[in-house]
Amino acid sequence: MPIDGALHEARRLRASLRAMRVDQAALDEADLLCRALHHDPVENLVPFALDALERIDSHLPAGTLAGLVRVRIRNLIGTLQALGEHSGKVEAANNEDISQDALEQAARAGAGVGCLSPTQAWAAWKLAIPVERLQRPLPACIATTLDAVSQTETSRLRQPSRSDQEPLLRRAESMSPTSSTQG
Repeated sequence: MPIDGALHEARRLRASLRAMRVDQAALDEADLLCRALHHDPVENLVPFALDALERIDSHLPAGTLAGLVRVRIRNLIGTLQALGEHSGKVEAANNEDISQDALEQAARAGAGVGCLSPTQAWAAWKLAIPVERLQRPLPACIATTLDAVSQTETSRLRQPSRSDQEPLLRRAESMSPTSSTQG
């Protein structure tokens, strides 16, 4: 989960700041950031966290260790921005309900629908899974089942049948050096 990665990175940032013995204001900002990542919902968190990271960066001294901490801050900013974008996409996907007709059209067209990828839409249609079970958040067991079915079908379609292989095998046998010396 992305929020867990951000929380872990914020804790590492706080430990680095303590090791550098920066002023108390930067440590307080890092503590607030960790608490916010642990408790607040994502939509309220990202703007606050980005501001907190800017304030922490402004308290850092010059030097190599501070440069490494700034790299950690930039990584955390990237994680938080991705987290904010991801929450916006999830919210948009939550608002899109899947109907049986939309699922069938997506499956036949090879397109995704709602929270489903194109292969998941096809597998859900093929398995006749009720659309009520295909709403966000998609349960892990259903997502795993849909992915497994689509992978199985894809691998089955990619394997040539025995009748397709026979002409190739005959031609390969006739061209092999062992077949000419035996005959």
